[in-house]
Amino acid sequence: MSGMHGRPPKRAMIVWVLGILLGIASTLNAYHFNHNNIIGMLLGIAVTGVWIIWAIQVWHHEIVECWLRIREKNHEAN
Repeated sequence: MSGMHGRPPKRAMIVWVLGILLGIASTLNAYHFNHNNIIGMLLGIAVTGVWIIWAIQVWHHEIVECWLRIREKNHEAN
């Protein structure tokens, strides 16, 4: 996987965002149109959760680096 180190490719980020939106949309769709469709809702929640977990695994280095940079800036300002 080339996306593991360095900046994630834009295409992968777009796919990730679309995946989360699709998961949320399918969850809301199942809830809105059929209140008894618990399986559809759970499936939507599961899909969204998997996308989020996958993104955290792929980009946790970038997230940590970003957070550390923000902390350094705040530390310098004080």
